[in-house]
Amino acid sequence: MNALKPGLLDIVVLAIVAIVLFLPNPTMLAQSGLSLKNEEVLKLSKDSQAEMALLQARHYTQNTSGSPTSEFVDTLIDYGHLDQAIRVASESIDVEDPTQWKRHLNYSGALTERFEVEPAILQANLAKKHCQLKSSTCRLDQKSKIELFLQDLEAAQKALDKGLDPKKNSQAFKEEMNKHKTQIRIPNINL
Repeated sequence: MNALKPGLLDIVVLAIVAIVLFLPNPTMLAQSGLSLKNEEVLKLSKDSQAEMALLQARHYTQNTSGSPTSEFVDTLIDYGHLDQAIRVASESIDVEDPTQWKRHLNYSGALTERFEVEPAILQANLAKKHCQLKSSTCRLDQKSKIELFLQDLEAAQKALDKGLDPKKNSQAFKEEMNKHKTQIRIPNINL
């Protein structure tokens, strides 16, 4: 009787089965890829780090939608990472879709936080232009917010043109801005 001799194919199959059975289960770890210094990372709680990593992942995997990018940029601004917020916002404005206005507005907001008013006005005007397109997802209330934001930016530009520095004298800067903003007065109405 012929004894069973293992062939090369049998040995390869046995090795693959052994590898699959004895390797540990892969685990997924989401970690923010932002270039933060160690002391900046320590300032963020574990939940904040996880939130940042999740928003970053959503931004890069769902880059055809404005919402993940908007949330990511807003969070970067909230945590004071203005350079990264500007970089992320500027990289995403070229994607043509119905939410393009939102990305221009985020870029403008990030520039505003750095007191770069002229480019912020340009981006806000582009947001307004894209918001007015028929294919846009921009609602009437969002159009109004863009208009008010533009008014604030233009008032800030006038204050800067007068030589006021918001970092040195924020009160005088705000007062000058308020001179150039449209004031809306709503009378007291007892309902």
